[in-house]
Amino acid sequence: LLSVDRYLREASNPEHQRAVRILENIPAQYSVMASERPSAHLAHRPYLYVFLEMFPNAPLEEAAKHPDLLVVDKERVDSRHRQVIDDFLRVGYRLLFETKIIAIYERPGSAPLVPHELLKEWKGLNEAPGIPYRSIVWTWYQRVIVAGAVLFVILLGVSARRVG
Repeated sequence: LLSVDRYLREASNPEHQRAVRILENIPAQYSVMASERPSAHLAHRPYLYVFLEMFPNAPLEEAAKHPDLLVVDKERVDSRHRQVIDDFLRVGYRLLFETKIIAIYERPGSAPLVPHELLKEWKGLNEAPGIPYRSIVWTWYQRVIVAGAVLFVILLGVSARRVG
């Protein structure tokens, strides 16, 4: 129940909702290396690599070293992720777009890979309001859990009286 609560809380957070909209708006033709949590929202593309999940000598190991975009979950960066990010920055990846939740880096090259129009669209998505019904669902979920806990305690008390 605690993990359901955590996911509902994240889904009801407007910052998370905005980040998901931006991730889902990244065109499928871009190859992406992502940390674990954002990768689910990027799965509609032929080339998606997840941080620290490549097998040595795998067929796409070399391609994973040069993805078009690098997507980082800023809330869950640990020292191993930081090392991967630093390795990409050393070879020229640059910060392209950032929210409170995610950072998107672009592969080095002579011309920008992501068109200005797409960046404007991401900016608009990042400024959009959250989806209010999700916070209502989370609130009702919490109330149901509390009511269930209270009912459990009452039934436990009634059961103990019958036995005693």
